[in-house]
Amino acid sequence: MSLKGAKRWLVLYRTALLELDLQKMPERIALTSTALQERLRESQGCGSHYGEKLEIAYAIRNLRVAERMKEWRQNAPLRPIVIDGGEGTRTT
Repeated sequence: MSLKGAKRWLVLYRTALLELDLQKMPERIALTSTALQERLRESQGCGSHYGEKLEIAYAIRNLRVAERMKEWRQNAPLRPIVIDGGEGTRTT
């Protein structure tokens, strides 16, 4: 088990979740998914890394949510936010 592998998936995961460019997001998610699967294979049979395995399971689930949100953002119409008369109320 390499510490490099543990750090790699985490860095890729954070980068994928923080990606704002919808064109780059699928590639970042794919790279992260591959790194997560590799890390799971590296940690097989090693019970001492239960915490990391749980983090990886959460990361995989969060990447799936990010993919769905990306699809939603691509299909959702953009509506401007209008601030009403300085009172702080917003209408869309």
